[in-house]
Amino acid sequence: MIFLEAFANALDAGATKFEINIELPDFRHLQNLVIKLIDNGVGFNDSRFDKFSKLLEVEETSHKGLGRLVYLCYFDSVNIESFYDNGKKRTFLFYDDYKKESIVEDTPVIESGSCLTLTGFNGERLKKNENIRASFLKRLLLENFYMRFLQCKIIESAYLHNNQKRNWW
Repeated sequence: MIFLEAFANALDAGATKFEINIELPDFRHLQNLVIKLIDNGVGFNDSRFDKFSKLLEVEETSHKGLGRLVYLCYFDSVNIESFYDNGKKRTFLFYDDYKKESIVEDTPVIESGSCLTLTGFNGERLKKNENIRASFLKRLLLENFYMRFLQCKIIESAYLHNNQKRNWW
C-alpha cells in the first residue's frame, strides 16, 4: 500500500520519474528498514501542503484523503523534503502528532520534486520479504497502473502527432 499510495500521489503531482530506494542491511533487524520515495512532481507548494495537512478533505471524488496515513501504519515517521516553484524548498516531518508545520526556504535548486524518507519500521515482520524487492515492486506498480500508463502513452502519441513538423515538398 505504501508504494501504491506514493506512486499515485506522484502521478497526481505530474511526476514523470519515480524512484524507490530501500535500505535494509539485515532482514533480522527490520527496525532499520528505510524507504525513500523520490519523484519529480510539482512538489509540496503551498496549496499541496495545505491539502496534505487536511485529513479527509479532498477535491476529487476518486480520493479519500486517507492515503498519507498508510505510511504511519508501517513507519513511525516520514521526513519530507520538497522542491517547488523554481527555488523553494519545504521540509517537514509527518508522524502521529503532526502539527501541520514546515520549514520553507529559498534554494538554488530549480527542479521540482519530493523525497519522502520513511523510518522507524514498526512492524514485527514483513508479510513477505519479497514485498520490498525490486522485481515485486515493478510488477505491483505495472499491474495497478497499467491503464494509467496506457492513457498517458495515448495522450503523448496524439500530442507528438499533432505537433510534429510537416515537410510538404
